Amino acid sequence: MKKILNIVAGLFLAVGVILLIATYVVHSNYEDFKSHADLVDAEIVDMTASQDNVRVLIAYEYDGKSYGPAMLNGYSSSMYVGGTVEIYVDRENPSDFSWGSGIAQTILLILGLVFAGIGGGIFLVRAISGSGAKRLVKEGDKLVGKVENVSRNTAVEINGENPWVVVCTWTKSNGEIYRFKSKNIYTDPMDTFRPGDDIIIYVDRNNMKKYYVDVDQKMSMIHDM
Repeated sequence: MKKILNIVAGLFLAVGVILLIATYVVHSNYEDFKSHADLVDAEIVDMTASQDNVRVLIAYEYDGKSYGPAMLNGYSSSMYVGGTVEIYVDRENPSDFSWGSGIAQTILLILGLVFAGIGGGIFLVRAISGSGAKRLVKEGDKLVGKVENVSRNTAVEINGENPWVVVCTWTKSNGEIYRFKSKNIYTDPMDTFRPGDDIIIYVDRNNMKKYYVDVDQKMSMIHDM
């Protein structure tokens, strides 16, 4: 399941990067078109709604000549027959025009940021978690606790499955009991961690809420084929 998480994160990140690249390409093409085009007011002469979209026809004049009806490459809820829209008309080929690339850029940019954010966020969280664990192992206090149970983390679901967590406790000399929960585990640990087994816990000397339950050492011996 750990491999699946890496694949999912990688796919999200890859799709996000592709969408961001597409945003740049669309923006560059649009700016290039505008550099040899003029802004013209076009009249909406017809609108036909279908189940999937709205077909908008426009007509416009450029350099004393009339063009259209021509289909607009997009739709806005503010449009109506008899209204106008601003389009960019190619100076060399006035029958060629562009509209709405700003909307396309915005949609691509938002989707790209969302996908890249999810994929990159997964990798970032795992990297931060890993660096925090290494610091605690190196600088924190080492405790020997007891496994209480192994359960599913129903708050997280990947590919239809919930990861496992190991819940353990450590009893202080005065009888106080502290309960800890491991990070998410994506390989079945039920046979590796049993209730009552010893388990190592590293805690921050100044803040016991910062801790690391060492499940990696034993789990590294398990290989899903």
